[in-house]
Amino acid sequence: MERKFALGLLGRNEVKVFVKLPSAFTIPTPLGRYNPDWAVTIERPDGSRYIVFETKGTNETALLAPIERGKTQAARVHFAVIRHDIGMNDLEYEVVRDINAANAVIEREA
Repeated sequence: MERKFALGLLGRNEVKVFVKLPSAFTIPTPLGRYNPDWAVTIERPDGSRYIVFETKGTNETALLAPIERGKTQAARVHFAVIRHDIGMNDLEYEVVRDINAANAVIEREA
């Protein structure tokens, strides 16, 4: 799944940089440390966007195991706080099922 995701990102001209985040990159949550999967930089005429993706078997967080759901919900709050407190309005966090779902996030208006 990760290889297909990476190849899908490679095929998009507006994706300038992406990285599979190393296990050492974690954020604190009430349920323990959490390691998101991907960091992606999108270059668009209206400015760059930065998206942190978590790849799961579903786009529906309600279908995740309780700990996974809690960690992704905490990550959503974590990145929203960064977005707000630092004024980094071009930062997003999304849980996606696959590259098709990620493409929809990439293509939508910021």
